[in-house]
Order: sequence, then C-alpha cells, then structure tokens
Amino acid sequence: IYSYLTSGLEKTLKVSEAIRKKMPSPCELSNATAVLDFIIAVEKAKGLGPDKGKEMCELIESHHLVREHIPSELLNSVDVWITLLKRMPLTALIRSLGKISTFTEITECEPHIQGIVDKITDKNVIERSKIHPLTVLLAHLTYGHGGGYKGSLTWTPDVRVVSALDTAFELSFKNVVPSSKRILNAVDVSGSMTVSCTGGSGMSITCHEAATVMALIMVRTEPFCHTVFFSSGKDRCCFQHSELEEIPLRKETSLKEAFEMTQRGNFGCTDCALPMMYALSKKIEIDTFIVYTDSETYWGDIHPSEALKKYRTEMNIPNAKLVVMGMQSNKFSIADPNDPGMMDVVGFDSASPQIVSDFSGDRL
Repeated sequence: IYSYLTSGLEKTLKVSEAIRKKMPSPCELSNATAVLDFIIAVEKAKGLGPDKGKEMCELIESHHLVREHIPSELLNSVDVWITLLKRMPLTALIRSLGKISTFTEITECEPHIQGIVDKITDKNVIERSKIHPLTVLLAHLTYGHGGGYKGSLTWTPDVRVVSALDTAFELSFKNVVPSSKRILNAVDVSGSMTVSCTGGSGMSITCHEAATVMALIMVRTEPFCHTVFFSSGKDRCCFQHSELEEIPLRKETSLKEAFEMTQRGNFGCTDCALPMMYALSKKIEIDTFIVYTDSETYWGDIHPSEALKKYRTEMNIPNAKLVVMGMQSNKFSIADPNDPGMMDVVGFDSASPQIVSDFSGDRL
C-alpha cells in the first residue's frame, strides 16, 4: 500500500513480488494477494471512460469499490449508482441523496427507494457508522431543499426519504461522545445570526440554526447542561444594559421546538462576556462555557477572557473553560493565547461539535 501511494503501480508490483517470496504462511500470502488485487482494481477504475459503465460495475461488485473510486465521467451512469447502492456506507449515502435522486430509474423504482429508506433508518447501521446528528441534519437540509447550494443540480425530494432522515437524525444522537462536564450553552440571538455559516459559501444552514442545533446536541447528550440566549442593548454596539434569558431546552425538546425558542429572542447586538457574568451572579457551577455567535464577538465592560478568569476565581473552579464559536469566519480572537482553557472556533462544519466536546472533556 505504501509503495502504491508513493511510487505508483509499477513499483508496487515489484515490491509485491519481493514480499511474496518471503511469505512464511499461506494466510499471509493470501492477504498480500488480496491487497494487490484491490490496488490493481483501483488503478484500473481510474482509466475507465464514460462508455465503460459495465466494467466499472463489475469492479464495484468484485472489489467493493466506493464512490470515491469512480471517475467523474462515470458518475452520470445510473447502472454505476445502482451497483454502488448495494453496499454504500451510510454517510456516503445521505450525502449522495441529491445526485441519486436525479435518476428516475432509481426514484421510480420501489425496491431502490425502500432500500435507501431501510438503510437510513437502521439503528444498527447508524450505530456502526458513528455518524453525527449534525452530519445527518446538513444532508437533510440539502436534500429537502431540492437542489445543491453549489452548482445547478436539482431533484424532487421524496417524502419517504425526508421522513427517514428525520428518524436518522434522532437515532444518531446515541453516537455522540459527551464530555461529561457541566455545560452552559450561550446562544447569540442578535439580528446578524440569520446569515449562513462560514461566510455563506455553500453552507445549507444559518448561524442561528447551527447554534440551536449545537445547543440541542449538548442538552441531549451531556449530563448537565444549562442554556441561555443573550445579547446586549437595543442599539447596535451600545452596551449600557444587558439582556440574557434562559431557554427551557430539554432532552425531549424537538429541533422544531428549539428553533422556535431561539427565534423568539432576536434582539440587540452581542456581548460575549455575558454568559460568564450571568453564571457568576447566579452562582451556577460550570465547567465549560460555549458561546455560539456569527462573527460578532464584541464585549461590554469586561473582556470575555477576563470574565472567565473572574468566574474561575470567585467560583473556585480554576479549570473552567471557554469556547467561542464564531460561525462566520473572520479574524476575531477572544481567547487568551496563553490560557489552555480557552478556544476560538472560526467557521463551522460537521466536525465542529466533536471538536468542542473533546476540548471540554480534556481530550483535546
């Protein structure tokens, strides 16, 4: 494998022959032969043209090749996609639903659609895949939109598939590895949170939606999680008074209900120090503060990093942490670079929740 990655197939064949001569057992020889056969199949797939769909299907069947092995010219072959569907991993499947749905030979074939629905809703498949709820949600939003947020691809969403994605979203919460810390979610509800994440470059979710989903994931998976939404002042960047309200998010709260709760609080601009000062005033014991905002990372009378330090001292929780998630990327910096208990997350994607959880749980 290393020879193939670094030197190509020709060198691999020579290395393989040398290895074969040294193989002490039939089992090792069989394993080496299987690896070489797979590498040869991958290399052969690279060279297939748009008229070689049958050969591509045979390689998929015999060597279990996946979508990433398929040349782009053959990704318009319905036969190739039907063959891929037989063993397609769950994450690849939900991310490919849009493309798959452009083929009437699949969408109008009951066995194909039922097979897709069965895999998406299979508890065992979801558990083995370790797929994160946010990954499912992003695929759900794209599929339900009926068109890619990049490019011109369009399709008609199937209500059965939409319902299956709803089910998969709920089931996938069991895959989340909690930090097992005391969490305070602080959701920015300023007006600018309605823009798309990461500057709007193809993301199918707004900063408000992403923040709400992140907060709900934490509530459902962490043993203790307190949630508030916050802002400051009615006049933009006027910090004469603060506004922060608790959100009654519970483990049984649905995503729709969570969206409705956070949408009610669309006011003011942003003060990222408020969550720490609020917890201090209420004497709430918190291990990790998570602030969800877009790119507005302002503060009022006290800097967020200083607010955290004040909280640590007065609450005698010296290891309390702060994560500021600026879901639209800009050059903001709130965390003290000399403090290992603070982290800025710039931008947003499906890896963000695990990064935050690992940092909170001392795994990062």
